[in-house]
Amino acid sequence: MFARRLALLASTAFVLSAGLVQAQSLTPNTAALSVSGENLIGNAFSAAPAAAASNSSSGGTVISPRVFAGILSGGGTGFLVGGGVSALVTPDHHHEVQGNVAYSRNNGVNSFIIDANYAYNFINALGDWTPYAGGGLNINHSSVSVCDGLGNCASGGGSNSGLQIGGGVKQNNFFGELWVILDNGNAVMIRAGLKF
Repeated sequence: MFARRLALLASTAFVLSAGLVQAQSLTPNTAALSVSGENLIGNAFSAAPAAAASNSSSGGTVISPRVFAGILSGGGTGFLVGGGVSALVTPDHHHEVQGNVAYSRNNGVNSFIIDANYAYNFINALGDWTPYAGGGLNINHSSVSVCDGLGNCASGGGSNSGLQIGGGVKQNNFFGELWVILDNGNAVMIRAGLKF
């Protein structure tokens, strides 16, 4: 039951964030719509990247989808893949919120991970690179199946949540980050990926 609710929550968050990103990137250009005799749809949406750039440079909220891959250590080391959304929520772009969903496989255990974070961006601290630090909440649902040589199988799973702290660096569309999940095992999650 918990797994269904968790999956429903994650899919709802993904659909809502995708809708926000699509709404931001498909803002019509009203000047292009007023020109008669031309491809209005093509002209209306051809300026979307410029509109997003001007939104970014004017200090408005910037919402970016992100994808990543990495490793998760804690009771062994395994891989993780996922994606999410980040939003720069203040005009100076120092304050950022993130929401991420990931799949991890570690020592035969499958995990579905949701995390939400706040990060403070240290703009111009390292030239072209922007370091950031913050914290958030991590929810992890794990499941495992074990079979013996006779075909007898057993499965189990569980969920836990904990706070996490960490940070990373980013440059243009690339980011790399490390998060320490503060629960019984104090797992470490290292991710690298791209923002769009």
